Amino acid sequence: MMKIILICAITVMLVACGEDAVAPETESAFPKIHANKFLKYVNTQSGLPAGEYQLKMSSNGTFNNISYQIEVVKGTATDDANLQPETFTGEWISGQTSTETFLLNQAIGVEITMASSAELTIGLYKNDQLMAATQTTSATEPAVISIAASNISNAAYSDAYYRAVDPDNTRTTLAGWLDANGFDQGDETYVAFRDTKDLGYGRSMFARKRADGGTAIYVDNYIVKLGGPSPANYGPLNVHAAVEQNRKYHAGTNAIEFSPIDASDPNSPMITKFFTFKPADSSGVQERLLEADLDGRGIKPVPTTCISCHGGAMLPLDKNGEFQLQSLQTAKLNLLEIDTFEYSDLTGFSQLEQSENLRTFNSIIADTFEQQKNQTGVKGHWSADFAIEIAKGRYGDDLDNGSFDTAYVPAGWQQNGSRPSGVASLYKTVIEPHCVSCHSLRGTEIGESTKVEVDGELISLANAVNFSSYEKFISMSDRIIDYVYRRGQMPMSLRNYERFWQNPQGKPTFLASFYLGLTS
Repeated sequence: MMKIILICAITVMLVACGEDAVAPETESAFPKIHANKFLKYVNTQSGLPAGEYQLKMSSNGTFNNISYQIEVVKGTATDDANLQPETFTGEWISGQTSTETFLLNQAIGVEITMASSAELTIGLYKNDQLMAATQTTSATEPAVISIAASNISNAAYSDAYYRAVDPDNTRTTLAGWLDANGFDQGDETYVAFRDTKDLGYGRSMFARKRADGGTAIYVDNYIVKLGGPSPANYGPLNVHAAVEQNRKYHAGTNAIEFSPIDASDPNSPMITKFFTFKPADSSGVQERLLEADLDGRGIKPVPTTCISCHGGAMLPLDKNGEFQLQSLQTAKLNLLEIDTFEYSDLTGFSQLEQSENLRTFNSIIADTFEQQKNQTGVKGHWSADFAIEIAKGRYGDDLDNGSFDTAYVPAGWQQNGSRPSGVASLYKTVIEPHCVSCHSLRGTEIGESTKVEVDGELISLANAVNFSSYEKFISMSDRIIDYVYRRGQMPMSLRNYERFWQNPQGKPTFLASFYLGLTS
């Protein structure tokens, strides 16, 4: 009886959890979700922590009394914040301290604007610590203190990223990127499909190996919009637009290259670099974008929209405002999960007819894993073993000639005497379709030394975030419960989230049963 009550309770919680809004046509069975949450990095490195702040006014002028008006806007239009500004009016009196206090009830950014009757300086403080450079009004201009809501999701961050991956500005257009990566010599392989669980686009994807041993892949994205922010926009029609390469429905192009971090040194470590380009203008030029709306849930800065699903670790810019090397070295390519795609019924574009090209893509991508694994001297280096195991295992350990095996289960998820019944089913039902494509790219070789015994063998739980075994996955229970059931932040892409929650009594309850010990 207790188990039945727990299952009912968790089901009610699943349906009710979340925040405030779903797209108009989203089925009501989905838990409520915030309108701009998806493809946002979980830890946004907020500009300011929550707490009480002071605005302190001072002047070196000859005036004894200066009146001021201050407006404090907490966050920006894309943040989870009340955008109603908080206003203050007052007077600075010579020889006295003028202070106004406001509260941030969550970590976020602010924009503070002060106008005054004479030159006046404003400073933002927390616990008597100056939080930003002071600003001074003039006869014609107000003083403005602006702190981005996120240290990793703003225009300055995007600018710094492109400076790091394209210091010579040779890739500011798609044509420039294609030329820099040798596509004037043609592509090595090509596929077309609809990505049903990530972004829902129809995708025409091209790849080639670079002369320096790297890899370049670009994908034209197609959306047949049926009106409004409807999930139907990301439906089956898109695959036909992709197969036909119908530019009327072209939504833009994403490009990824795995190439030397130093373009002038072909022996420098390879890193994964992301570029996003808008649809062609009237002259046929596709310009590079600093921000994009990839999933119909609002514009977000790049590269966080890409790196969030490509295993990257986002660090704030360094003290000089430059993108940090450690962040650049963390991103990876994603394997193509070919059994999750939707294919066209036109000749030449079925899954079977494209199987060799799809295998070639995965072979090329797996090669980048091997190259990253063999790099030395990279701080906190990623452990590529699990991603390589998946890539090879899905093709019977033969990426050159094997056939895709839809029944493949990695060793860490196969049933044995010490694992609860249903572990392999959990992998095939939840972990593989909703988690592993991103989580196999996460983590580092650095980690805790905690070990558990599995069939008489001690297994380390270090790097548990990569979900390479049931034991590692279940060791993350508290965090998974928080991100999946309480916050509704995982799965991180909207289409994947919708598929996971389509039947709350199905996958969400099946996953919850392992945490509640209800598998017997």
